[in-house]
Amino acid sequence: MKRRWLSPIVAAVIVLPGCDAVGACLHTFEDPVLTIVRVEGSSVLLNSVTISGVVVGLQPVGNLGSLTTPPALGISLVNGELRCDVPCGFGVQEGRYEFTVKAPGYLDHRVTAMARYSRFEGGCPSRNSGSTEITLTLTPTAP
Repeated sequence: MKRRWLSPIVAAVIVLPGCDAVGACLHTFEDPVLTIVRVEGSSVLLNSVTISGVVVGLQPVGNLGSLTTPPALGISLVNGELRCDVPCGFGVQEGRYEFTVKAPGYLDHRVTAMARYSRFEGGCPSRNSGSTEITLTLTPTAP
């Protein structure tokens, strides 16, 4: 008889650790919040640009390397600036992004973009996906 009441208790203890309601609930970002999909300059597409002076919300980003971690794509830290191999994406915090884009032979271009994810799946675990995509046009330094 002891086995009959002991079995459900043992089963409950074995099942509990696998239950979604126990322990930490994770949130994942499947995509960067902002993606530069295209950079045009004097009738050509640029493959690479440099990004500096990044501000998120009203806060300057002191550690640009933090923008190169997943889910970032096509972005790396080179000589204290971000190198964007187009397309590139960075950031997970929604809101206003400001930064300067530079490329040899083009004027520096200050960009302001409102970055939001297009999809949020709630629950436990939860996730964000769907980058805000932008296209940039740079002006040549000389005609």
